[in-house]
Amino acid sequence: MSKEDFKKFVKNNPSLAKKVNNNLITWQQLYEMYSLYGEDSKVWDEYLNNKNDINKVTPVNEKAFRDLVNMIKNVDLEKVRHGIEGVQKTISLIQDLGIGSHSKPHEEYQNRPIYQHFDD
Repeated sequence: MSKEDFKKFVKNNPSLAKKVNNNLITWQQLYEMYSLYGEDSKVWDEYLNNKNDINKVTPVNEKAFRDLVNMIKNVDLEKVRHGIEGVQKTISLIQDLGIGSHSKPHEEYQNRPIYQHFDD
């Protein structure tokens, strides 16, 4: 099967170009499938018949999504709340100590008169 045959196949099935543009598959993958299976294989059913394929979750993304959901399920919200309270207390303490803020104005330096020597 030639490249020209593949180009004709893609022109006859514009949904394939949309899948490539939406990063659901690459041209290389499509060409390899085309060269292995041909035009009439059932492998194309998945790519040609689905109208709502943009919102479809790919298997790799589905696994990552499941892992994320499981991780969120296992989060102890009480520990998270205590952690946030600890951070808030630390910030409050730092603010009370005046570290990192200019809450105390510095006294301006005043020149002493020349005739005064060492607090005479």
